[in-house]
Amino acid sequence: MDGIWGSGREGHAAADYLDSSGPHGMSHSSPPGSSVAMIIADENAGASAEGFPPGASFFAGPEALPHLLDASRVILSPGVPGVHPFRRALSEAGIPLTSGTDLWMQGHRDQAIGVTGTKGKSTTSSLITAILNRCGLPTRTAGNIGTPLLGLPEYDGTTVVELSSYQCHSLTVSPRVSVIVNLYQEHLTWHGGLEEYWRDKCRIFTQGADVLVADCETLDVIVVLGVLVREGSGYRLGLGFCDSAQNDGDGGCGADSGCDPDDGCDGGNRRNDGGTLRVVTPTEETRTLVARAIASVPSESLPRLFASGPGAHNLTLAVCAAQAWGVEVSEDILVDVISTFESLPHRLAFVGHVGGLDWYDDTLSTAPESVIAALDSFPERAVVLIAGGQSRGVDYNNLGRFLTTLPAGRLPLVVTIPSNGPEVIASFADGSRVQHASSLSDAVRLIADRAPSGSVVLLSPGAPSYDLYANFEQKSAEYIRLVTELE
Repeated sequence: MDGIWGSGREGHAAADYLDSSGPHGMSHSSPPGSSVAMIIADENAGASAEGFPPGASFFAGPEALPHLLDASRVILSPGVPGVHPFRRALSEAGIPLTSGTDLWMQGHRDQAIGVTGTKGKSTTSSLITAILNRCGLPTRTAGNIGTPLLGLPEYDGTTVVELSSYQCHSLTVSPRVSVIVNLYQEHLTWHGGLEEYWRDKCRIFTQGADVLVADCETLDVIVVLGVLVREGSGYRLGLGFCDSAQNDGDGGCGADSGCDPDDGCDGGNRRNDGGTLRVVTPTEETRTLVARAIASVPSESLPRLFASGPGAHNLTLAVCAAQAWGVEVSEDILVDVISTFESLPHRLAFVGHVGGLDWYDDTLSTAPESVIAALDSFPERAVVLIAGGQSRGVDYNNLGRFLTTLPAGRLPLVVTIPSNGPEVIASFADGSRVQHASSLSDAVRLIADRAPSGSVVLLSPGAPSYDLYANFEQKSAEYIRLVTELE
């Protein structure tokens, strides 16, 4: 019987696995008359069985997990930490661990372009989809952005799949073309450390991808990790990584993975089908094509993302992915894509002009690098920064040094908010430009009174929102409400 393990805030993500069909039409639900038995365990004592199909055995609370030892396979919710101790108990019991993402990928990898990265993966996924559709290839976006994979109807076109690090962690099959937008610090507690987080991201291509798209900076990180090894003018997979279907999803082909050289695993020097991984980095020609296209869009039609922010980088990788998929991308196509592109919510989203200030919502900025990119998006404006959220042991030294390089005319004021605002800007040398607010509401009122007229006010926390909010949407909604009430 199948076991479903949900956990924490995302516990009911497991429900998606139960109500839909998996690869090759294989059902993972328990409809009337079905012979498939289900055990559903959520260690959250307050979890409810509501929304799950009848007939499934549902258990809630910490004592629920041992019931999974009776399962023949366990499907993990994205909320289950990679370092959770009970995962080891399941592995030692010989129970395969998988996920809805991996189940879908097993049957659809040839139709999939996978996109991951610390920041910008949603934008890059959306841009790839827009380019391919503009080139006449039916394409949809799913996964971590939009529809869960097992909730998708069958489709003859291309699926661009955004993959979080949690989803990458469980992959035993990579999409045909994989894109890594960047690798910064994020989710360190869930993965058990920075290297573990990066290695889990790399599973998007180590499990049998044909093509990896990444910039040179990201490739350097991957090489230092030993996941890729430079060999002549190309790359090969490093020892300890393979695409064997025997891999249990908890790491490379190490001692615990069950991989056997006699079954086709050679430690990662080649794919099991005899093919080789092709690595694609942006060329000068591609960068020039993107730059020309951005310059050709009238300023009134140019999204803030492309004005001076990370949009050019996202678009360059999207072009590389589309080319790897076999399409020719012209400047005219890119001009059309840029002109009609709608920035995603909570990413440099304009809230309004209130009290002589332009207020922007960048709540999804949860890493120091994304705060830097957000500030760079306003190269000729004075910006008041609001920073702070959940503390998770991230190093903010680079952000502090960057803030110090900005003159008072560019960064007249930094306002910190709980819980870790002071930590985010601790390395900022000019404390005279810092104000500490007791809440987001206090920060908005303070800025309305003290910010220089004509400034941009940028909520770019540099940290997640789970300390005081259910999610980033709730934090964003409060910010928008507070700004609106100033009118």
